[in-house]
Amino acid sequence: MVSKLEGVLLDTSRTNEEEEKKHALAEKAWYVVNTYSTHEKKVQNNLMRRVESMGLTDFVFRIIVAEQEVPVMDRETNLPTGKTRMKNLFPGYVFVKMVYTDETWYVVRNIRGCTGFVGPSSKPVPLSEAEV
Repeated sequence: MVSKLEGVLLDTSRTNEEEEKKHALAEKAWYVVNTYSTHEKKVQNNLMRRVESMGLTDFVFRIIVAEQEVPVMDRETNLPTGKTRMKNLFPGYVFVKMVYTDETWYVVRNIRGCTGFVGPSSKPVPLSEAEV
């Protein structure tokens, strides 16, 4: 919508879009996505690619699989071998920091290997800051 005020053209639609985007970015939160067990990395990689290809990088910020490094133990002696491996802390779950919209919900929900968000089926519940 363009209006004329004392010889100056004002593009009000552009400012409204910018304000909506800023408002939406203020509402980013962490959500938990349920996946098939052992498919966490696949879901993470597929989701990253889908977000980039659909241009949703302004709405989906981080995608994390919670892992920690643990020593590899020898089967016979049960002593550390000096090698380490990554162990998944929450098998079957991926953490996503995003702005919840219908479009981001659809993208995350329809990734292969994803079974849905944790929470009620109508609208997922974001994690509180204490839980993160």
